[in-house]
Amino acid sequence: MYFVRGEAGIGKTFNLFKAPKDRATALCDTDLNKPLYLYISCSGMGLKRVEDIIDAAVVGTQNLDFSSVLALSRNGLLVLVIDGFDELVGGTGYGDAFQLLRPVLKDLGGSGTILLSARSSYFANQYQTSLQNAARLDGLPAHHMILELQRWSRSDVERLFAENSHWSKYRQSLSDSDLSLLGVPFFAQAFNDATSPPGTSLEFQGLRSTLIDSYLARETKKLESRGGQSPVSSRQLRSIFQEIAGLLYESSESSLDVDDFKLACESALELDGFYGPNQALGDRLTVLCGMSASSDSNGSPLFSFQHDIFFEVMLADYLGEQYLSSSHGYTSMTAALARSPLGDATVASIVERYEEGLTAFLPEPSVTKKDSTSVGSLNLAALISAFISSKHSAPSAWYRDINFGSLDLTPLAQLGITLENCRIDRLSFASEATGSITSTNCTVNHLESCGDSTTPMSQLLFEGMVSVQEISVVRRDGKTDTFEAGVHRVLEGLDRLGAQGVQRQLHEARDAEPSTLELFAYDVLNGMSARGENSYIVMTKSLIPGDSAGRGMYRPNDPLWADLTRKLESAGAASIKQITASGSAKSVVTFRFTSTALCARQSSEEKIRSFWGELRSS
Repeated sequence: MYFVRGEAGIGKTFNLFKAPKDRATALCDTDLNKPLYLYISCSGMGLKRVEDIIDAAVVGTQNLDFSSVLALSRNGLLVLVIDGFDELVGGTGYGDAFQLLRPVLKDLGGSGTILLSARSSYFANQYQTSLQNAARLDGLPAHHMILELQRWSRSDVERLFAENSHWSKYRQSLSDSDLSLLGVPFFAQAFNDATSPPGTSLEFQGLRSTLIDSYLARETKKLESRGGQSPVSSRQLRSIFQEIAGLLYESSESSLDVDDFKLACESALELDGFYGPNQALGDRLTVLCGMSASSDSNGSPLFSFQHDIFFEVMLADYLGEQYLSSSHGYTSMTAALARSPLGDATVASIVERYEEGLTAFLPEPSVTKKDSTSVGSLNLAALISAFISSKHSAPSAWYRDINFGSLDLTPLAQLGITLENCRIDRLSFASEATGSITSTNCTVNHLESCGDSTTPMSQLLFEGMVSVQEISVVRRDGKTDTFEAGVHRVLEGLDRLGAQGVQRQLHEARDAEPSTLELFAYDVLNGMSARGENSYIVMTKSLIPGDSAGRGMYRPNDPLWADLTRKLESAGAASIKQITASGSAKSVVTFRFTSTALCARQSSEEKIRSFWGELRSS
């Protein structure tokens, strides 16, 4: 299973549609011995089953259906290309996105190829969580590979300026972030459209906002009557799109029926209804550019945004004006963020347009978040990271119970940050920065100091448990000066490089004289804790992960895995269950506690203490 991910507007649909078209042409025109690609669009499908969508995609052939499509795929004659998988799931409509694919994967029986596409934020949140759940329950029934579409490079963008003369007069008005944004094909096209008419003059307050405003101005003109009068202004049109985006987000739906669509328009225009003289306006608004219409099973129209990036920018304005414009909305903003993953453009637009509200809001919500893996926590992490990257300052000095993917603090010359009970995949900071980073019972997969300071970790103060899997020091020239992995080496490295608060745990580790198996177990569990994993797959016969282990698995061929697995089971800290999978027999080892809880040798849980006791005596 290839998962094609990328931000909105990067060209996922274009590429996933073009590849099957090119393959079909090649198969017709040559003797190419390759499988056919079946393109399946999930756009506007709502909460339908994958089986129904595959049936609908081939109904025109009159001799193919879901079962025969999968038979062709099993035999290497057909590849399924499923575009916009997050639209099929419908935001948070499904608690477990992976469940949608189970019928397909079950019928494929370990053979075949699938390409899926979705926004990066969707993959990072819902789908990755679903994969972890699947691994814990009965193992992964497919091998996954991630393909990421990147923005065009700076040299690509400069070439566009050179080849399009009407772009050139704006070159000096654009910031580095604006030029980076033009690396997104959608914005490059929008910029070209906005600058093409003769006499065009754009005022830049940020390219994203400028292009959206230009787009709205053009759409307003399209609504003009024969007398040259538009029934709505650009501001009102923006309000309409904001209301529609907000209603879609709040309802966790991918489309609106005609009644809800008109309700959003009425709310934006402050009308009691489209009656009498306003009836014609209601009819004209149903054909707004920027919106696409489809039909439900009864033939009734359904409305959705024509492009993800337009929805994401309008959603940013809805959330900003609804929840960040005054203090009374801050509590509601926390609840709103928990509804569905935010796209990259939504996050960037909120940071760009609502800096003051964000600065007031972000210190507030941590006390309400009990699950650091929740959608709300992940959205907060995205907003915080984008704020720091864009503004070179931190919106708050204290963060609690947040699941950060990558937290890059290198833009901060002044630190003064406290992290409490956070999970961070990669934490980076500048070694020359002043101030401190206080970590209280956080789990960090990789900790990186960047710069040429002689005490590159001196800003770190640990309180409570030190749970860091790897540390590195990267100099200004890009060379890695120090790299340490494993609990003992990391503790010694942190102490040597100036970190505070590690001495007690380091002395305990030295005095305990742990066995080889105990050290191995702690390294394994500490790494899994940092990644939020609570299960692993082993070969049934040998009880080791082996060569088929997932990326990042610690020493997968080490025989100590078998001893660790037996100790976990005998202490009652984990269960072992054989799973159905291709190749050699495999089993899933599922923890009865979280991997973070298993790291605590002096736990209040008797089974965890028993587990460490058995390791010590081994």
